[in-house]
Parts: sequence; structure tokens; C-alpha cells
Amino acid sequence: MQAKSRNERQTQKTKLAESYNELLTEFSSPELRHVGNYTLGRLIGKGSFGNVYLATHKLTNGSKVVLKSAQKSDPNLAREIHHHRQLIHPHIVRLYEVVVTESLVWMVLEYCPGAELYDYLIKNGRLSTETAQKIFAQLVGAVAYVHQKNCVHRDLKLENIMLDRHENVKLCDFGFTREYERLRPLQTFCGTVCYSAPEMVKGEKYLGQAVDVWSLGVILYALLCGELPFDEDDETSTKLKILNEEPKYPEHLDADAVALIKSLLSKRPISRPTLLEILVHPFLMHYGNQQKNILAMQQPALFSTRIEKETLDRMKSAGVQTEVVVESVLAQKCDSLAGWWNLLIEKELRKEKRRQKRRSESRRVSAGSMLAAAAAAADFLKPPREEAEAEWANISVKASSASLDDNGSGSAKTPIVPAGPTQQPPNPNPKDRHPYNKLQRNPSNQSQIQIMSSPDLNRDPTFPSSASTRRPNQRKIHFLTTLAALKHWLFHSTRRASTASDAKYQPRLQNGSTSQSNLNQGRGLHSSHQSGSVRTRAGNVLEMLRENDRQRDARSRGRDTARQGGSSSHVPPSLVTAQQRKRQSISPSPLTPHSARRMSGRGLGVRSTLFSWRRRGVPGRPA
Repeated sequence: MQAKSRNERQTQKTKLAESYNELLTEFSSPELRHVGNYTLGRLIGKGSFGNVYLATHKLTNGSKVVLKSAQKSDPNLAREIHHHRQLIHPHIVRLYEVVVTESLVWMVLEYCPGAELYDYLIKNGRLSTETAQKIFAQLVGAVAYVHQKNCVHRDLKLENIMLDRHENVKLCDFGFTREYERLRPLQTFCGTVCYSAPEMVKGEKYLGQAVDVWSLGVILYALLCGELPFDEDDETSTKLKILNEEPKYPEHLDADAVALIKSLLSKRPISRPTLLEILVHPFLMHYGNQQKNILAMQQPALFSTRIEKETLDRMKSAGVQTEVVVESVLAQKCDSLAGWWNLLIEKELRKEKRRQKRRSESRRVSAGSMLAAAAAAADFLKPPREEAEAEWANISVKASSASLDDNGSGSAKTPIVPAGPTQQPPNPNPKDRHPYNKLQRNPSNQSQIQIMSSPDLNRDPTFPSSASTRRPNQRKIHFLTTLAALKHWLFHSTRRASTASDAKYQPRLQNGSTSQSNLNQGRGLHSSHQSGSVRTRAGNVLEMLRENDRQRDARSRGRDTARQGGSSSHVPPSLVTAQQRKRQSISPSPLTPHSARRMSGRGLGVRSTLFSWRRRGVPGRPA
């Protein structure tokens, strides 16, 4: 215990010594390291106004900002801060806080990782039409917002336009901004000559909105052409060119772009379009509509959103006087409390966007996984077309052979049709199409065979093909058929499981034995469902269909022989109908068209299945 206390005291002494050394270094260093709640980083800009540093906020876990210094004696500084703090727009650089020292005033501004638009053009040359449309529409939206606040910028140029990490516009530098009344002219010359309107160059009174529109025309020309329209070596030549000449338009410019630039650079101020007219110009397309929606959007009241309320509660629980924070934010004081609040809210908004993005991506991945699983299942359950066609070909050949055996003569290529009324094959209804062919016996118990052709395979050559018959969705048909086979396998598996205890309720054949062959077939199909592939399962289903037909043919021939020989062991027709004609198959019943004739008692065997359930007392089934 004493050793632990000694270690803690030693660690505390070490920290105090390090802090003392940091103080000595800061006092002796000519470089500035801290300003208010911000830690200065590298120098990113320098000019006549002062220096610009990249900095981090200490209380928000290192939120990046820009600190711009200015002399207290600057006459435009107070007006710039006054107007800038009122401008809150997605395409205007945000002013968070103002820190005042003995000789300097530090403005804490939003950090834009991208370069100035001027440097961007120097590096990349003229922009593509789409990129120019996006950047120019955002710039017009920002200037329109300034005009809505009854202010005019008067210093629009490429150097005062920043780009963020997504190459979105951020308008800055409001040193020449001032309030104005509509239709009340101004007369102070300010800004850069290359972007100045003719009336300002002449020294005449001007409308603040019109000179901003002219500057926008110069910027649009520079974006599309890669150079300024009025730029000479000396200032006098530049002014003469602005007053007397028209810019030259390259051939690669779009006609809408040329029309818009000409309207913006009109020598007559009254002929220039308004900012809303610029946003609806055909050249800007949907980018202008986006900016119109931003301008029409109503900002929610302060401290009314969920994130603001939660942040205020956390600050209150940490011991912060939230009443003072609310007062500073509402009064737009730009002090340390207001700057802390604005940076904290922006950080929480970024977190919320990241969470929403992760949720949307997870939903997209889940939906994609479900679609991929469904596609894989459909491909797995879809039987090969070649194998299915071979199976149907075997069925047709065996059916023709059976017809020849029953009639005693005939041609192997042409099926023999007995004398009597001839039945035409029914016209298949598209809703009742079935993927498997079925040997359908006539209800009159005569030895007449109709070969029903499957709609998704080649039709039998003995029947005329219908050109109007549409081929159904094979994937859907095979999928539903396999599911039906699995369902009926489950039903008849329950029946087979009850045969050991309910043997006396099993149907008997003519010779008094149970239908052991059908049970063996069912067990074979069950094993194929467990270990075989989808192709083997489809083949077993087809084999079961053929075996059922052969058994019915054998029973029919036995009945005919018994009637002719007058055997004493003749089975009553009612018993034959109830027992022998029962469909001993685990495959789904054939879905014949509604117009075709059906024989009763050849369905899924629902009654026998329900009877077996009643005997065994399976829960959840009808009693």
C-alpha cells in the first residue's frame, strides 16, 4: 500500500514538472500556440489582413476549425463580423466564435479541406459543363441568401469561394458586405477591378444586387473557359475593356451557357436577371431547383430539435449553466459558449448522419443477401431442361408402346385411337398449366390414352401446336412444383408412420395384400429427398407418376378379365372405386385445365390422411 502511494506521488511530481517545462517553452517561444479554447496548428494562409491557422477545439475532442487574425484597427472588421454571424447557410462559411486579445481579433471559422476555387481552376483548367453547373448554382444560392438578408456582398471573386471535401461551394470574406435597401443606390467603389461592373468602374451610383449579378457572370465565364473575360496587364486597360468590349465565347460553350453569360454581363444593369431568374434558367437544370428548395426551407427554432435537447441535457448534467449558453446562442454573441455549442451540435449532426448511413447500408446489404439467397434457391430447385425433356420423351414412347400392346396392332409412330367418339385434347388454360405431363385415362374406364403435353416443354407431335399459347415462367413453375412435392411427401410420410399401429385401416388390393410397393416407392423418394440431388428428386417424381399409371392399367385389365371370365372372386365396383382407384402417390395431383374432365377420388388423398391423423391424435389437426 505504501509503495502504491509513493508511485502515485512520483507520477504527480512528474506531471507537474512536464507542465512547468511546457510553460517555459511557450513563454520563450515567439510562436503562438493557444488562442482561447483552441490549439493552433500549421499556418495555412497569410495576407495583408493577417494569418490563417488550422486549429482544434479543446472541449469537443479536437473539432477542426480555422483561426483568422485581423488587426483591431481594421475599419471593416466590426461590420464584417456583424453581418457574417447572421449568415447560416449550407454554402456559406460558418462563423463560430470571435476571440479578442490586446492587439488582434481572431475569427473562428468553418474548416474547408478543399482549396480556393481560384487554385482549383489553376490546377484543373476549365471545368466540365456539369461541374460548372453544380458549383455555379450553389454560388448563386448562397448569394441569393445574402440578398434575402438585405445585404450585398460586393466582393465576389474566385479567391473568396472555398470548396469542402465534397467540392461543394463555401462563400467567405464578407469584408465589403453591407446592408442596403432595394432601389436605393450605393456609390462606394470596392472589390476587384476584374470582377467590377461597368457602372462601378465609371464611378456612378449603382444597385448592390446588380453588381453582384455582374460578378457572377465573370465567375461563370471563368469556370467554363478557364480564364477571365476582362483581364489585362494594367488596371486602366482592364477598365476600358469592361466598358467598351464584349467577351469572346469559345465554340465549345453550350448555347444555354452563352445566353446566360450574355444576360449576366449586360452593360445595362436593368437588363440583368435577378438571382431567382438565374436559378430557373435552362442551363442550371435541376441544380437550380435544389437551391430554390434550400432558400424556401424554414429553419427550425433553436433548442427545439431532439439533438439540441439531448446536448443541452448533457451539458446541464456536467454542471454547465445552460441558461447562459441559451442566452449567448440566441443573441448570436459569438463568444466561447456560443462557439462551443455550435461546434458540439455540428459534431452530433455528423454522428447522426453516419449512423443513418450505416443503417441504410445494413438494410441494403440485408436486402441484397435475401435476393441473392432467393436467386440461389431458385437456381438450386430448378431442374435441368435437358433432363426434363428426356423424361417426357420416355413417357411419350412408353405411352405409345402401352397403346400398341392393348390394341394388338398398329404403327409405333402413330398412336392407335379406338373406335368410338374421339376426344379432342382440351385447350390448356394458362392459369392451370402444370410442368409435368400426365397420362390421363378417360372416365369411361376404356383403354383410351390421352397424352397431355406440358406447356414448358416441346409439345407432342400428334397434337397441333397452338401459336397463341404463351410459355409460362419455368423458374416459378419448377419452384412451386418442388414445394408441392415436398408437402405431399410430408403428408404421406405421416400416413406411412401410422401403418404399424393402424394396419387394419390400410386399404387392401384384390389379392388382400397392402400396397407395399407404393410404400417402398415412398421410402425411396424420401431417401432421395434426404440425400439425392434435385435432379434425382425430379426423376423420382416422374417415375412415381409412371408407376401409378402402370398399376391402374394393370388393375383395369384385371377387372376386364374378371368380367369376361365370370370369376367368383369378382370385386364389387363400389369397392374398386373406393380402394383401387385411390391415388397411391406422394407427388402432387396433375393440374388439368378447368375445361378438361376429371375423375373423382384422384386428388391428394385428403380423407385418408385426415383419418390417419384422427387415429393417432396429432395435435393441431381437426378432430
